[in-house]
Amino acid sequence: MITIQNIKKSYKKNVALDDVNMTLENKVYGLLGPNGSGKTTLLRIISGLLKADHGSIVFQDKSIQEASIGYLPQKFGVFKELSVYEQLEYYCILKKIPQLQRKESIQEVLESVNLEDMINRHCKELSGGMVRRLGIAQTFLGNPDIILLDEPSAGLDVEERLRFKRILSAKDFPFPIVISTHIVEDVESTCDILIVLKKGKIIYTGTPEDILNHARNHVYELSEKDYHSISFPHYLVKISGEKQKNYRILCDDILNESWKREPEIEDGYMYLVKGPFHEV
Repeated sequence: MITIQNIKKSYKKNVALDDVNMTLENKVYGLLGPNGSGKTTLLRIISGLLKADHGSIVFQDKSIQEASIGYLPQKFGVFKELSVYEQLEYYCILKKIPQLQRKESIQEVLESVNLEDMINRHCKELSGGMVRRLGIAQTFLGNPDIILLDEPSAGLDVEERLRFKRILSAKDFPFPIVISTHIVEDVESTCDILIVLKKGKIIYTGTPEDILNHARNHVYELSEKDYHSISFPHYLVKISGEKQKNYRILCDDILNESWKREPEIEDGYMYLVKGPFHEV
């Protein structure tokens, strides 16, 4: 269990995190929020890369300095002249994994991200998506106390994103995993708990199934003609269809009952960060 208490962080006059509290158990957590909400700052503080202005993080009976942390930053780079195996061996050395365990550990994490056939290839030969998968693989090395993934699906194609979701759904992990993203579909089928940040504050903690209830009775789907006829405050969630477009919106006004739709997780999340809609 990891306890995060009263974390505050500011950059000059900009408040990045404002009294953040949470307890992380051996579950998969989705950290959601718009750009600038404090997600990356929080991950950097948990990882020990950044010092909070106030508050504490306790890894059971360990300090941040003693904890083993698997961390994937938004921008992950490799040594292009090294092979995939050598790159991961480098991380094994940094994580103080005994030499006799390295080969097996490297093989295991490469299989988990479907890169085992690239083990002897130079990193300069990898595509952007492969480099991202290599970054995900290195986080699992060394039996970490926690894994932190900052926008892990960036640069992955549809098939690779599905593979990433299968990795997280495949087994129970003996440590917490925190996935930071602003893309709801990346976490809705893989996370046990969702945490929503807005302007440095936690505004929601709960299950993916429960978050959609925040948008209940606020979701409508209109034809293009009907949509362009409305003038009240609302938020456009998405446009679907080709020849005949449908506009899915969130609003607080009571509209035509035939337009009403059941909420989805994305609707609940967007209502939390964008609503209520009392002003244009």
